[in-house]
Amino acid sequence: MDKLQSILEKTMSKHLLPANGPGYSVSVTLDSKTIFKHYSGYANLDHDIPINRTTVFGAASLAKQFTACCIAILVCEGRIDLDEPIKKYFPEYSEKITVRHIIYHTAGIQPKYEPGERDIYYNDGYDLLAGVIETVTGMNEHDYAKQKIFDPLKMENTHFHVNEDVVIKNAATAYKQTGSKSYAYNADIDGFELFDNRQYPACGSDGLWTTADDLTVWHNCFMDRKLPGASNGLFELLFSPFTLNNGRLNQFGFGFFYDKNDRGIIWQHGDCSGWQGVMRVYLKKRLSVIVLSNLRQAKPVDLAVELENDVIGALFDMPKQINYLTEYWDARNKCV
Repeated sequence: MDKLQSILEKTMSKHLLPANGPGYSVSVTLDSKTIFKHYSGYANLDHDIPINRTTVFGAASLAKQFTACCIAILVCEGRIDLDEPIKKYFPEYSEKITVRHIIYHTAGIQPKYEPGERDIYYNDGYDLLAGVIETVTGMNEHDYAKQKIFDPLKMENTHFHVNEDVVIKNAATAYKQTGSKSYAYNADIDGFELFDNRQYPACGSDGLWTTADDLTVWHNCFMDRKLPGASNGLFELLFSPFTLNNGRLNQFGFGFFYDKNDRGIIWQHGDCSGWQGVMRVYLKKRLSVIVLSNLRQAKPVDLAVELENDVIGALFDMPKQINYLTEYWDARNKCV
């Protein structure tokens, strides 16, 4: 394991950002044990506050898996039917579109597609799900997720930011490289300026603030299939597949992507207002990789894939992974 630690540190060193700038929070966990942690850079450059284990990042689309889990809990409790029309909650939508279609990004809200015909990633659908949660429970999504997920798992540094008057403690400030109009990192630029730091109230598809340590707890919950107080059948539902109208398995699950070649691997990338994050979970191998950053030009997906390949190469007899994110977005853009 010492050799693997050295390999992971070497990979991390290739991705380090300038010492005077923003940085990373990284966690690699194997079989519920953290085998690599890394904190570097500053959460706030004005006050020289370093990134550490309690630094909270805007997690953007990583929020979706918690929204989907809230819906799954309500389904298991018999309070929501996945096959009921979303029209029940939002009368302006078609009778054909069900809660299930929205969970799996197959709602066909784009006019040229029928529900279940295509899997097209769609943020607004998850914002609707937050409305469903509030209608059914009488609680906003944060309060419900706190009761059902965050508190039972002791995720003390995680919340949905539904109230703009609430101060986000230990929040990382988001930055970009000085004068840069590109999302590509430029090693010749060593200055930084504020990015869009709106801590606007949001839930559903966005609005989650969390730490790498808290996400590690969440991934252990996924791999152990244990959530205190959860109804029977929750995890079977969370990992249940969806088949499109043409018979092809959908690439989305309950708030996450399935890997292109292995449905035992799930992942999600979050990107909003300068904060970025990525999670990769190998369910069968009980391996979790989490990377969070507060620099717009950082490449957390590339880093996460390299770290997981280090572990694969050292411990597992299985193909190495590649970054499918660009390939996916190219395919999506051809559909919308």
